[in-house]
Amino acid sequence: MKKIFPILLVVVGLAFLAGGIYATARGLDAKEQVRSELLAQNITTTEDATIPNARVDDAATADAMADIIGVHALEATGGLRTPRWVGSSPLAGMTRATRRPL
Repeated sequence: MKKIFPILLVVVGLAFLAGGIYATARGLDAKEQVRSELLAQNITTTEDATIPNARVDDAATADAMADIIGVHALEATGGLRTPRWVGSSPLAGMTRATRRPL
């Protein structure tokens, strides 16, 4: 009975080690998938971005592009962060399931 506890500790430790290696490999794979998708989309940052006229192929350029998209969206909506209808909504009085008047 005294030898079971140290053996269990080793087994649990090896399981955690394997889990850590697996999680690291999946994280690196996800990073590569995101990078290849960014390259496939051939996105270039705008001139007013913090990193101007650069191809979006890593986290820094993607973050710069996301920031400037947010700035442009706020400018276009007058600073509103949620959608607001000017006047009445074209969907007013309709059910969500059918999109027909009530």
